Amino acid sequence: MNKKIKDCAYDEIKNLKLQNTKYGIPTLQEVLDLVSGRVPLLIEFKYDRKAGETEKATMELLKEYKGEYAIQSFSTKSLIWFKNNYPEVPRGQLASDFKKERMIFVKRLILKNVYLNFITKPDFISYAIHSFPNKRVQSFMDKGNLVLGWTARTNRDLEEAKNHCNNIIGENFKSLDMTLFDSNFN
Repeated sequence: MNKKIKDCAYDEIKNLKLQNTKYGIPTLQEVLDLVSGRVPLLIEFKYDRKAGETEKATMELLKEYKGEYAIQSFSTKSLIWFKNNYPEVPRGQLASDFKKERMIFVKRLILKNVYLNFITKPDFISYAIHSFPNKRVQSFMDKGNLVLGWTARTNRDLEEAKNHCNNIIGENFKSLDMTLFDSNFN
């Protein structure tokens, strides 16, 4: 199969395995059933299509879910949809310096500096660790707002993040020395 995952129906991918493991790709309902409210979830919307359909279907599943969750996206369209339809759901603006992305300069400048936050009104910003420091993100945090750094994979990532965010999104926490991240973990 030579397709992007976003262009596949679940029946096309359900038998694929994750990174040489025996585990397949779960549905959101399977994840919700597995987690069952034991830890908070951070659900990311990863596209730039017209917002609404996926968000609405997700909220239909989450209406019955008893655990805590928040949503985040690079897409301002998705964040605006949540702001207008489910303002009580915590939402986060994903951002970075976008140096590796192919986009016009003005769009990169707007997204890098979270200039649309006055419209989306995010509850938090998730900013790429390797894109710190950013004055606008720091200002958001200095006003008492939550900033998450993503994605900590190494102790060096923790060192880079420690003065620029309140908490981190990470992978393989067992290998990380969390004492390197000198934060209060809000």
